Amino acid sequence: MPRLRPGLFYVLIINFILNKCIPPSLQINRPDSLIAPYLCYMTKKESTSKHPIKLPWKIILKWSLRIAGAGFALVLLLVLTVWMGLFGPLPDYKELNSVTQAQASIVYSADKEELGRYFLQDRNPLGYEEISPALINALVATEDARFFEHSGIDYRSLGRVLVKSIILQQHAGGGSTITMQLAKNIY
Repeated sequence: MPRLRPGLFYVLIINFILNKCIPPSLQINRPDSLIAPYLCYMTKKESTSKHPIKLPWKIILKWSLRIAGAGFALVLLLVLTVWMGLFGPLPDYKELNSVTQAQASIVYSADKEELGRYFLQDRNPLGYEEISPALINALVATEDARFFEHSGIDYRSLGRVLVKSIILQQHAGGGSTITMQLAKNIY
């Protein structure tokens, strides 16, 4: 009887118990299975299959490319559906420039004296010149450090969020820019 590698005994027992549940491509009694390369007695000379034994890295590469291709296709499909207007029409340039914010309703008396204001959010519209440069610099420093370097979408921050938050499961902050936050709040 050939000697087995340490730990493989447990794999053989599990395979024997779950033989009915495991698909044929994963069963160890087939030379082209995923577990077969780890068996000491399984060599290419003893293989009875027409196909050579696939190494696990080839299988991982093949599935990684399939998943990446499917992800790219889904993103492309999302962009196309938004462009075609299936989620609703996109605002045009004129509509983007004429954004109005809700203001308080003011109640006056008969002698034109202000009695009160009704509002959900008490907003006072200001022009860009009326805002302190220190406030603008503080907003840019805390919300979007590369605000003046990109055109509205910071791909570097989105890449950081993808790698750290999604793949590595670490909290790395958000990847949205001030422009993206404004678009989310307006629309």
